[in-house]
Amino acid sequence: MVLVYYRLYITYTLMEYLFGLNQSNICRGIQKIEWLIRCCLPIPQKLYKVTKRLKTKEEVEKYFPGFMGPVNLRK
Repeated sequence: MVLVYYRLYITYTLMEYLFGLNQSNICRGIQKIEWLIRCCLPIPQKLYKVTKRLKTKEEVEKYFPGFMGPVNLRK
């Protein structure tokens, strides 16, 4: 989870969806192991300075086109 976050700098909301954890647990998990990761790996800089919580599937699709894919394949 931490490596995905530092590679992509995705929002905690998207990580919540991907890993099945709530945002509080994600934040705490990253904070607990961040010092160790920084000692071992070069961590890239964030692409966007301002963060915004994505609240709907449409907003996720706007920032990550094609990520959600087709919702229902059967009719």
